[in-house]
Amino acid sequence: MTQSASARSEYRNPILVILVVFVVVAIASAKTADQSFSTINARVVELQETAQEPKPADVRELKLAVPIERELAVGVTHSYSVSLTQGQYFKLVVDQKGIDVVIRLFGPNGQKLTEVDETPAAVPESTFLIAEAAGVYRVELESSNKYANPGT
Repeated sequence: MTQSASARSEYRNPILVILVVFVVVAIASAKTADQSFSTINARVVELQETAQEPKPADVRELKLAVPIERELAVGVTHSYSVSLTQGQYFKLVVDQKGIDVVIRLFGPNGQKLTEVDETPAAVPESTFLIAEAAGVYRVELESSNKYANPGT
């Protein structure tokens, strides 16, 4: 039994159509997957950048002659802000009770201006500055000893 050329092509056409449909579906799926991966990559990068930026949860404002007393534990950083005008004198005294602290001062642009850890626990630690620019300055306090007990 012999088949004519047109009869053989009838059998091939459905296979060809199925292959073409499969290729079109595969290309569409690949584009969708590529877009999904791009979206996921963008979100991962966004999350990584957000995780790398330290954001203090509790920044307290320092006010003239108003003491703040808080417990400080190892691995915890306390952040404070103070608004200064250009040329204004600022002095900070930390009465270390049971814990030795490091004081860090940052300018309005976020650049670290100074870091002080000169006295042992139980002796007040202090620093000062004359504001070179008006703006909000940040003070950070943390334990200088990674094995210290909490103090105030």
